[in-house]
Amino acid sequence: MSGLTEKQMSDKRFKKSEEEIFEAIFDQDNLPDVNLVAKKTKLSRSTLYRHHKILYNITTDYERYILRKFSYTMRRVIFGRGVKLKNIFYKMLVFIMNHKKIIKALIKRNRTAIFEKMLEKLKKKIIKSCDLPKKSDKIFKIYAMEVAGVIEEWGEKDFCEEEIEKVLSDIMYLTDTIKVRLRPILEN
Repeated sequence: MSGLTEKQMSDKRFKKSEEEIFEAIFDQDNLPDVNLVAKKTKLSRSTLYRHHKILYNITTDYERYILRKFSYTMRRVIFGRGVKLKNIFYKMLVFIMNHKKIIKALIKRNRTAIFEKMLEKLKKKIIKSCDLPKKSDKIFKIYAMEVAGVIEEWGEKDFCEEEIEKVLSDIMYLTDTIKVRLRPILEN
């Protein structure tokens, strides 16, 4: 199995077991051993391995699952004609808020990497909207790190809905000033 699929996660029994595994593993600072997870979840070792061939890959499995789901959710928005970048970021923030439990666990393991990977999926649209040269990898990397930092700070407030407009405003500020603030990197 290469990670979790939407079909598996829509199965009630599978999802219930997966939630137990998720709680048992992500509550720990270090990955616990298989016997401890089996005991804590009251699942057999074979069930654990049916869910995740290698228990240590659980973070990767969840990351792939979230990124696939994000890509699917954003596909229509990204490729829609006349869709403003602000609307795309708003949808991204709503997605994060709706999946905050998993995303918070991924942040705990890998800091802002999940957000940078999400932004990578929006890269073409961002570069086109900001009228940047197609080969703007350095600029985009810095931009993605800054935006990820803004989202991570929002995560410290539990991704609360009341803060979404402020976060969106901060992201749009970064987006509006990307050419001015980061232009010297392009010229080097």
